[in-house]
Amino acid sequence: MSGKTENEPLHEIDFGGHKNTVSFIRAGKSNTLPRLVEIAGPVLHCSEYKEFMITWDSNTINVSHGLDDSGSTFLTWTSPTTLRRIINIGISTAYKANGNWIFHTQGKNITPDDISNITYGCM
Repeated sequence: MSGKTENEPLHEIDFGGHKNTVSFIRAGKSNTLPRLVEIAGPVLHCSEYKEFMITWDSNTINVSHGLDDSGSTFLTWTSPTTLRRIINIGISTAYKANGNWIFHTQGKNITPDDISNITYGCM
């Protein structure tokens, strides 16, 4: 989640990184940067879709299971300063991974069948 270009400061949210053993939030996209918050354990499954919701306000990023407020939050990070305005998001799978994505945006479901170029590989 970032500003207008990928060169601006950003926050990376990784679901099931390192072979589905960890999920985390970090400031930036370099593997050398420290993780701001992380949780161990699998969150993805190769034969079923998992739903996640990312919300944020001026200081906090929350990541929850499910698509509504009833899902459990499993990652929360609060910045000591106001977060930069989030203008863009980028979605990808890890190197050599396959994945299928379904995006839910403000009342409209967008699936890979709707827009073929947003289908990235399975995690």
